[in-house]
Amino acid sequence: MRRNRFEKVDEVQDDAITLEIAPGGEPEMARVHVPPADERAEASVQKSSEPLPKIDAFRGAIKLANTLRMPVVVMGDENFWDTTWGDLYRPI
Repeated sequence: MRRNRFEKVDEVQDDAITLEIAPGGEPEMARVHVPPADERAEASVQKSSEPLPKIDAFRGAIKLANTLRMPVVVMGDENFWDTTWGDLYRPI
């Protein structure tokens, strides 16, 4: 079976669900950043979760991505990435 692949990014993305690993140096926590629903609307703002246990944040990001039909990207300290979730890569 093919493993999931997630792009590693350096900042929150406007066109993807961003899973931030170890926010504030908390290795067992993660945060989910959801882009604005409509970039043209004045009231559109980035929404971010409070820090959550990593597995809960990961599951929430995947569920949101499936609902909103958006990719999930990963930001933060990759040393705290759980490799059972898939592989991290950087585009060339």
